[in-house]
Amino acid sequence: ITLMPVISAYVGGDIVSGFYASDYLKLSGNVLFLDVGTNGEIALISGGRVVAASTAAGPAFEGANISCGVASIDGAVSELDFQDGKWSYLTIADKPPIGLNGSALIDLMDICRKEGWVDETGYMVSGDSVRVSLDGTEFLFTNADVRQLQLAKAAVAAGVRALMEEVGISVEELDRIYMAGGFGSHMDVMRAIGIGLLPQIPVEQVFVLGNAALAGTIKFLMEENAEKEIDELARDCDYIELSMHPRFNELYVEEMFFP
Repeated sequence: ITLMPVISAYVGGDIVSGFYASDYLKLSGNVLFLDVGTNGEIALISGGRVVAASTAAGPAFEGANISCGVASIDGAVSELDFQDGKWSYLTIADKPPIGLNGSALIDLMDICRKEGWVDETGYMVSGDSVRVSLDGTEFLFTNADVRQLQLAKAAVAAGVRALMEEVGISVEELDRIYMAGGFGSHMDVMRAIGIGLLPQIPVEQVFVLGNAALAGTIKFLMEENAEKEIDELARDCDYIELSMHPRFNELYVEEMFFP
């Protein structure tokens, strides 16, 4: 049994494997690597230096602690849109809707902002909930749900900003974003940028890798010098402990606001 090396206790072998799959350390420019789940694992390469961090986003992006949220199971709404006063949606396995998964919750949050139902502070202008009616099945998106998503997106966005400050670059200097993991594979990038989960960069600069950990594992098994390269990947990455970062709490409060 071979175990991938880890960067730290909270940035594990799955991220190292994702680096290996994407040839991350061989990339030029300023490139952000994100794997968002209950923990948001973040890495940034800039000027030959790689820094990584982990931020506790909580389970909101996986549908937990949300009144209308579910995991990505059959019947979970995975895409949501609102045009001309009507809702449209897709569910996993084309089953009747039973709740909203993480990607649909991001869609809904972005819709609420654009429709003016929720302001930039997270205050629900329209009352204590938004009613989502999907072919006769109704879900309520509440003030408490907005707050859970707000806390999760702020944790990730603040972590990204902390790493950018660490290497001395601005959002405008980001060349690419790589999204890894199952959640990132199904997320609408435009919606994620719209709520401030991802930095405000052109959508064509965001690339979805899918299951990068699995891809890295396959590559590891196929290539001759894989073990040496994997060890170098883990060793060459500097871990930043965000709980000790002098600016993280300040950035976290700033990122509580929606764009």
